[in-house]
Amino acid sequence: MASRSMTKGAKSRERILEAVIEAVAARGLADLSVADIGAAAGMSAGHVMYYFATKDTLFVEALQYSEGLLDNDRARLLSRTDIPAKLLRDYIALYLPTSTRDARWSLWLEVWNRSLTHPELSSIQLELDARWHHDLESIVRGGLASSSFVVTDIGAAVETISSLLDGLAVRMLTGTPGLNRRGAIRLATSASQTLLGCAEDPVRTTSSR
Repeated sequence: MASRSMTKGAKSRERILEAVIEAVAARGLADLSVADIGAAAGMSAGHVMYYFATKDTLFVEALQYSEGLLDNDRARLLSRTDIPAKLLRDYIALYLPTSTRDARWSLWLEVWNRSLTHPELSSIQLELDARWHHDLESIVRGGLASSSFVVTDIGAAVETISSLLDGLAVRMLTGTPGLNRRGAIRLATSASQTLLGCAEDPVRTTSSR
């Protein structure tokens, strides 16, 4: 009986987390209430708060849930045998927002903001960041092993590319004129390949043959 109850509870929590992501994508975070999330999940606000003690907890776990899905996408990416430059471009495409209403990135901004006054959130943010950095480092090391990339300080390269992507993501989310997703991916890919010592765009060269 206890096992069955836990399973039901886990399903309810997952439904709530999915509802957060859907609601954020549809309405944004500014005026989103627990009642709105409950309505999207088909339950009351009280029911939502039964599973998540605070709004901070709810948003952080929604971000962790969303990131877990992208962990799977990156695992599939890293299992491919494409040239490193193509893996890098596809990693960048996964990293950047899909639109100005990207729910995952809206949650990221919220967690970043709240971590300034809630130190416990900072450790969660750093742990999530570390997973992205680890996978980017794997791509860079693969490129070095195949002589596709030429860089001496892997850690600095990963940090630089990550910082570039974060900056572009914020500019995309705030609606910077003339910066759309395709342009941001192209800009980030070009800058990253230059940093990593790619003299030309091997992705474009390979696809045009």
